[in-house]
Amino acid sequence: MSVSRDIEQVHRDSPISRLPPELLIAIFARLSSTTDLLNCMLVSPTWGSNCVAILWHRPLCNNWKNLHNVVASVRKPDALYPYYDLVKRLNLSTLNQKINDGTVQPFVQCKRIERLTLTNCSKLTDMGVSALLDGNKHLQALDVSELDSLTDHTLFTVANNCPRLQGLNITGCVKITDESLVQVSQRCRQIKRVRITHVSLRFISS
Repeated sequence: MSVSRDIEQVHRDSPISRLPPELLIAIFARLSSTTDLLNCMLVSPTWGSNCVAILWHRPLCNNWKNLHNVVASVRKPDALYPYYDLVKRLNLSTLNQKINDGTVQPFVQCKRIERLTLTNCSKLTDMGVSALLDGNKHLQALDVSELDSLTDHTLFTVANNCPRLQGLNITGCVKITDESLVQVSQRCRQIKRVRITHVSLRFISS
């Protein structure tokens, strides 16, 4: 038996290997270091599958290099894990001056995003934002504040695709009209907060 197989056998026989996935994830979630999580991923396939979800829950896109690495993993056809399905929170606002419709295209396949933050990404248009929203039924919060090129088209996409939406920030989206807001209020029955310019409105679902 090889050394690697000996290690795998020891791991399978250890008490921690018998813990249910939810407990392992709770333990891993308390690790404060990304390096620690990456090291845990190397212990075994089971640990790897439990750690990767934590690492990719909110991928770090705070600089161009990190964004490039995230995009490369999402687009990789033979990736070990379905990274595009693990992304729950996507925040591109730090790179707002560089983000455009082409930049967000790789994330179109991420259909389980719950929180999408595109604050001040003023180069984005309806085409890019709507592509991210199309088919995403898990979205709970959307911030597209200061995207002054957005029109009702984007909010109609929200109304038709995001039934779980609870929070919407469209401050500075001057081209959006009441017509699309009415559609959102009627279709997104869980919505609680809508921020328009400097006014916060609250909808109470029946």
